[in-house]
Amino acid sequence: MSRTRLLASAALALIALSTGAIADQTFPATLAGHAVLPAASFIEMPADAPEDLKT
Repeated sequence: MSRTRLLASAALALIALSTGAIADQTFPATLAGHAVLPAASFIEMPADAPEDLKT
């Protein structure tokens, strides 16, 4: 039981340490435009869609 906890703690520590390097990356982006849609925008459901998902 304690070995499992030790391995789990080590795994969590590795994950916590590796996320800092990912967070430091920058991704430059430029907004190319925007769209304004009416609130009542609907599309037809596919014919093969299950009935309980056609809402």
